[in-house]
Amino acid sequence: MKKRIKTFDLALCSLLLAIILLLTFTGLGFPKITGIEITTIHIPVLIGAIILGRWYGSFLGLAWGLASLYLAFRNQTVDTIVFTNPLVSVFPRVLIGFIAIDIYNLFKKLTNDKKIGVLLSAFLTTFIHTVLVVTLFFLSWKNGFFFFSGDYPFPDGMQFFSILLALLLSNFLIEATLSCLIVSPVAIIYNKLAETENLELEDIMDDNNKSK
Repeated sequence: MKKRIKTFDLALCSLLLAIILLLTFTGLGFPKITGIEITTIHIPVLIGAIILGRWYGSFLGLAWGLASLYLAFRNQTVDTIVFTNPLVSVFPRVLIGFIAIDIYNLFKKLTNDKKIGVLLSAFLTTFIHTVLVVTLFFLSWKNGFFFFSGDYPFPDGMQFFSILLALLLSNFLIEATLSCLIVSPVAIIYNKLAETENLELEDIMDDNNKSK
């Protein structure tokens, strides 16, 4: 049984890793909605973290972060150059992969409902990611804390906090909505499929947690 579970863990992690890389390097993971560029790549990271546990989640977050770091150095555009700072491109992605399972377990315990736990954890983890990325992005840009900062100075007169708040609200609302709409059904559907083979989602996640 455990060998079968571990095989499934590796297979699912490999699939999610492939999705992350596909979304990152094709640009499909950065759609524009009403002129606002958002990311959807946190979704496979959250799915992996909630189903497989913190170490798989951290690995997937690291893969996403390193891919973002590479793209920032390769593209060197005004909207990506700040991501040459690993605190902006890597740290938030690893963090959400690491803590998503804890947030899920907390809400599952508080609500006594796995479905609500997944929904709330997807929402809150997306919020944490958006706040971290947008805040670190602007703080790094404003203070020149990134590679090639001399070529991309912070614009004079920019209303720093107004733009920061606007981006936080717009990006978060869209990204959190997509996260809840996708992460929750995937986890719930997997739970139903697992039940047919006597492999409860909770049992798999508990097994992963014990191995941490």
